[in-house]
Amino acid sequence: QPVDENGFPAVDVNGVPLADPMDEDYSHYIGFDEGTTSIDIEKRTNGADADNPLGADVPVIQAGAQVTWEYLVTNTGSLDLSNVTVVDDMEGTVCTIPFLAAGESSSCSLSDIAADGLYTNLATATGDPVGPDGNPAVDQNGDPIPDPVDNDQSSYIGQTEEILNSLGDYVWYD
Repeated sequence: QPVDENGFPAVDVNGVPLADPMDEDYSHYIGFDEGTTSIDIEKRTNGADADNPLGADVPVIQAGAQVTWEYLVTNTGSLDLSNVTVVDDMEGTVCTIPFLAAGESSSCSLSDIAADGLYTNLATATGDPVGPDGNPAVDQNGDPIPDPVDNDQSSYIGQTEEILNSLGDYVWYD
């Protein structure tokens, strides 16, 4: 019950005691989840993973023939990504994926002419994290969330036709 400045029950102008004050102000709290950023790129050369340049899965391609690299990018984080770029350290920019939702994958490819000898190149994927509103994602302090980055290499061995057609250690000409 409300009281006056002397500690007596407060009354209105007619001397009627005032009712207990009431107030409702509901508050809800949801913990701040800034989300996670993570990206994965898998690069294949003529269909082979070929991560290890000396591995058994490294394709042997005739020098001068077409070689094709396939790049599979997956958003493995909980935040959507925009402007996902795939760059090859030897071939340059491969593609830009405008939007990649969390859990989604997209692919692109690039072809060139196979060189002679062992050829290894490294693909890198990165993207800009975005919030549900499409704006750049920020942490609880309002700072931008860092871009996720991943890379994967792949190799091939370019050989001349003469070597590809030999059965033994020597090539005999008649």
